[in-house]
Amino acid sequence: AKIESQLLTRVGIVSEVAENGKIGFDKYCEHSEGYYDVIFMDIRMPILDGLVTTSLIRSSYRSDAKDIIIIALTADASQADVRKSKEVGMNNHLAKPIESAVLYHVLTVELQKKYGKK
Repeated sequence: AKIESQLLTRVGIVSEVAENGKIGFDKYCEHSEGYYDVIFMDIRMPILDGLVTTSLIRSSYRSDAKDIIIIALTADASQADVRKSKEVGMNNHLAKPIESAVLYHVLTVELQKKYGKK
């Protein structure tokens, strides 16, 4: 998560890191709706993994729960892993190690889908 955070900081994006899925879900719930534009979700996290955490977010009561962008970051890159990510509601799936150009491209594409081209 540190590397991805550094890549985002390079292009002026403010990010936060959660050490595990429970902390990530708690941060999401503690902030106002719409506070986060994108969640990069590691699949392999302690306490709650990324699939469970994404399911919790998507099924939460919040108005932004269905449309917040969630992108998987994982070493698991098989078609089955991508399918599992999509099934729980992730918008996209990036395999580690992440190349900065790929990260920026996917982020741009997902933001354009949500907010439209500007």
